[in-house]
Amino acid sequence: MGGAFKRRLAVSVPDFMDYGQIKAPATDVLIGAAERWATSTGWTVPPG
Repeated sequence: MGGAFKRRLAVSVPDFMDYGQIKAPATDVLIGAAERWATSTGWTVPPG
């Protein structure tokens, strides 16, 4: 997940438990979008 998002979230939500409850679902949404993009474009992880 992008560092900028995590920094903004940490400033906005200083309570660590609340931070985790917000970050986890946001990560799921971002990963889902990335997986759909990879499938639709034929992108694969480069070897290495």
